[in-house]
Amino acid sequence: MQCPICESGDLQTVLEMRNVPVYCNVLLDDPEEALSVPRGDVKLSVCPVCGHGVNCAFESARVGYERLNYENSLHFSQTFRRFARRLARSLVQRYGLRGRTILEIGCGRGDYLRLLRDLAQTKGIGFDPGLAATDIPTEDPQIRLLPVSFQPELVPEEVDFVIGRHVLEHLEHPAELLRDLREGLPATKQLWGYFEVPNFDWIVQRVAVLDVIYEHVHYFSHNSLQELFVKVGYGVRHCRSTYHDQYLGAEVEFWPLRSTRRRRPQRAPQMRGLQDFRVRCERFLQRWREFFFEQLRAGRKIVLWGIGSKAVNLLNLLELGSQPVWLIDQNPRKQGRYAAGTALVILAPEQARSIRPDIVLALNPAYRHEVQNTMAKLGVQCEVLAVQ
Repeated sequence: MQCPICESGDLQTVLEMRNVPVYCNVLLDDPEEALSVPRGDVKLSVCPVCGHGVNCAFESARVGYERLNYENSLHFSQTFRRFARRLARSLVQRYGLRGRTILEIGCGRGDYLRLLRDLAQTKGIGFDPGLAATDIPTEDPQIRLLPVSFQPELVPEEVDFVIGRHVLEHLEHPAELLRDLREGLPATKQLWGYFEVPNFDWIVQRVAVLDVIYEHVHYFSHNSLQELFVKVGYGVRHCRSTYHDQYLGAEVEFWPLRSTRRRRPQRAPQMRGLQDFRVRCERFLQRWREFFFEQLRAGRKIVLWGIGSKAVNLLNLLELGSQPVWLIDQNPRKQGRYAAGTALVILAPEQARSIRPDIVLALNPAYRHEVQNTMAKLGVQCEVLAVQ
């Protein structure tokens, strides 16, 4: 198979996972529903030229975000809110966005558009097919949320800046969205945008197998993300790792003053780490499998903190669904719901007092200190470890 981004080289398969949940971030109302979620396979293959990863086993018919009770907001975490606020302030300052109109693709419930509004009195329009009618605010004249996939004809003339955070990796053909976006934007003024995706370079370096999920068709390296934008005629101003190196953030220009020449990417630097990626992933999973069963045999209580894709992946890959572990998330929309693929209910942080855990696992190492502080405030004495 040819690389879908740079169109060169034969893809090399580096990891396969069978029968994983198709969705990690759906809200499920009963344990039977959680146990019977649709499943699929992951066959992660990588281009040796640009370093792009793609799930060759992905089937688009299995995935659709319409009419799903989908929830992946991270804005209930203080750690993430600090990152989001710093990014927003930087974009506002460098692109003069105060009082401007922001277009966001994949806006969720509008958390980021509201953050920009509060910081810089911006107006916002957002597209997201996973929005339900009850998610759309009626009292906020500054923000308009549309429960549909992006449609060029719905873009207002006054758009000044575009944001697309954690959308491109979900699309089977991300170049089509970027071309449609250019078609819908007014061509009468110079426009910029910010796009963010998971950092495949970091996934390889850190053996972050829990970040390889069915929902993500594509895994962008520094090389392949820039190549995608240049391929569709965008100018790339910056492409940097961000958020503890877990994300890539690209600032782009929709109509560059000079045409950007495509050049053949240099050999992907992370290919060295991919030579034994499968083995290192198996070792990672075996280490944590042994950890869980050793701790549980000793009668210790374990809490998983932060029930997103990392936690759902861990529960399913280690087959921990029937084990006596507890799940906690700060997002009140997740509390009382069940994690995909398991019969385990998601609890509120305050319930740690009654659980009295011996060990709390922060699924994202970036949140370890936040979890420690929360446990201390709750008066819960326990060991806090990062899953890494």
